[in-house]
Amino acid sequence: MRERNLPLKLVKAESSMDGSRLTLFFAGDDKADLRELTRDIGQLLGTRVESKQIGARDETKVTGGVGPCGRELCCSSWLQEFQPVSVKMAKEQGLALNPSKLAGMCGRLKCCLRYEYQTYLELKRALPPVGTRVGCVKGDGQVVRHNTLKQTVVVRRAEDNAEVEATLDDLVVQRADV
Repeated sequence: MRERNLPLKLVKAESSMDGSRLTLFFAGDDKADLRELTRDIGQLLGTRVESKQIGARDETKVTGGVGPCGRELCCSSWLQEFQPVSVKMAKEQGLALNPSKLAGMCGRLKCCLRYEYQTYLELKRALPPVGTRVGCVKGDGQVVRHNTLKQTVVVRRAEDNAEVEATLDDLVVQRADV
């Protein structure tokens, strides 16, 4: 690879049971032409060689590891295929947009953001939207924030501008035309 000036890293090699075929997995940022390298390795080893270039997520899947949650990485344990993950998903979950906190072992957005996203959307449906005027046993006011997992909202009381946390049972949504 050095002789060919290919900026790649060999991640994994798989051999068939009878040794007639070798599959090499390379990781790299830029697309590389692996044909000559594959041919040279095949001639050197006297076997059929297949080379595949994989991306950052696939590299992490192949190498495995333990995530910040303390469990085996989803991509190397149960995840079958990668689906797109967006910053919008992190925003919807109320996460700070800190790249070091949102990035997985592969350096991309964590796959778990996608799986938790639907749960957050469903839980959020039960909460009155931010900006809604509500009646509350702790004082009437306006919803300023959600605590989605706890299923509570923060209400800024009209009488003193104090913020109080209220459960859904504490609220009565007021109609705008009243």
